[in-house]
Amino acid sequence: MAFQATPYTLPLAVCGLAFVAFSAYLVRQSGTRARGDRVAVPLMVATGVWMLGYAAELTVTTTSAQVLFARVQYLGNVSVPLLWFAYILAYVGYDDLLTRRRWVVLATPPVVVFALVLAYPASHLVWEGVETVDLGAFVALETDHGPVFYGFMAYVYSLVAATVWLLVRHRSHAVDLYSRQTTALLVGALAPAVAGLVYISGMNPIPSLNLPVLAFVVTAGVVAWSVARNELFTLTPIAWETVVRQLDRPVFVIDDDDRVVAANPAGRDVVGAPVGSLASDALTPVLGDDCWRTPGAYECEYVHAGEPRTYEVSVTSVDQSGARTGRVVLLQDVTDRQVREERLEEFASVVSHDLRNPLNVARGHLELGRESGDDAHFETVDAALDRMERIIEDLLTLAREGDTDVDGETVSLAEVARTAWDAVDTMDADATLDVQNDGPVVADETALLRLLENLFRNAVEHGSTGNQNAGRSGDAVEHGSPRPASNTRRDAVEHGTTSPDGAPTGSVTVTVGTTDDGFFVADDGPGIPRDEREHVFERG
Repeated sequence: MAFQATPYTLPLAVCGLAFVAFSAYLVRQSGTRARGDRVAVPLMVATGVWMLGYAAELTVTTTSAQVLFARVQYLGNVSVPLLWFAYILAYVGYDDLLTRRRWVVLATPPVVVFALVLAYPASHLVWEGVETVDLGAFVALETDHGPVFYGFMAYVYSLVAATVWLLVRHRSHAVDLYSRQTTALLVGALAPAVAGLVYISGMNPIPSLNLPVLAFVVTAGVVAWSVARNELFTLTPIAWETVVRQLDRPVFVIDDDDRVVAANPAGRDVVGAPVGSLASDALTPVLGDDCWRTPGAYECEYVHAGEPRTYEVSVTSVDQSGARTGRVVLLQDVTDRQVREERLEEFASVVSHDLRNPLNVARGHLELGRESGDDAHFETVDAALDRMERIIEDLLTLAREGDTDVDGETVSLAEVARTAWDAVDTMDADATLDVQNDGPVVADETALLRLLENLFRNAVEHGSTGNQNAGRSGDAVEHGSPRPASNTRRDAVEHGTTSPDGAPTGSVTVTVGTTDDGFFVADDGPGIPRDEREHVFERG
């Protein structure tokens, strides 16, 4: 095998090695794990293989050796256009368009062309013939191309046109550093593309010389300059895109034509529409027109996966040179937070309500004790304070552990009822407790005690004329019981009675007794009108 020196060999070899070395540098960088940089690594390697293969082809003089290295460089030749297209998609934020299926479709032409090159001379679809020609200073391999080659060129320049359009469009919105980066990428892409057109058009000044691969020397210089001056591959929009992609908050970028030009995975999960869709088709069905068109903050409700959700929506305008070029829509799911706030409000309501009974008892007997000096009143105050402490402990346990399973035990209905009656403030009311029949019931004694206190207080405050006249109508019905037991509250309502004219009877008797399947609480107060009985069971 004879060797030769050409004026092109050294620049090609140096630039090819530089591309391969830079790909190794990218791999070693801990901060280059974005999808775009993962494409940049094989892109650099493929470009280096293409240039090194052609440098080797120019170094040898025999046809067989030149064909061997021509096949090596074709490995990079067929790969670079697709990898470049994939990198530019990632750079401008459209990499999610390249699904696995689309990758397979776009990769099919390069694979087929490379296989046909390996099959030469059995196949003449890419190479119809090859020969070594003497150019005077050196010899070069001249190739006659077949129909598949020209079909592949149409595929290549379709990808080139798409990337140029994406870069030009991106540059119109970019600023400062990113604008310079985009300009460098445009120059680096156009140099081999223009050289390729000259090469296949028949206007090549040196017909046997591969102009496109020589033009990559220009690309290498542009890339080196942009890496040194504009932080290409180290500070790019890909880093920002990676951050947005990892957010669990849906993010959308909408251009001035109201198209969704980017969306992170959380956003695509919400709308289920592909990038490139009209925002009116993607966002309006789930957010409404008012929640994405105008910059500002909104609260929107919609149904996602069969469940109602509430989102806080922030719309921020993207401006360039004083003109709006798009919007960024950021969503925050606040459904769970609202549920927690509602539960906190309910908990506060329960606390204020359940402490009211023993608090009123303590206040009333403290006043009587001060006036009379009777220790029995102070003992009642002490018992009421103990009751308040037990309620607080129960509520704190409920707040920390949530709705836990209740351990039932057999208790005496009469004893629990009398204890609950003592905890209700009946000093200003004409009220009587009547335990009709006693019997064992299975219940959580603390929960049963609180339930009966609520029911008794309802009856006393809303059924006794004396208590009503005192202006002390409480909030037992308004707030409800924190832990209703079976159908006891409904029994209390349905057993309430009203005098013929609908007015309170003056005194109230609260009756407690067992039934075949539980127990009941009834009173002979005015009761609740029939058309309002269902309404009182609604929360709040």
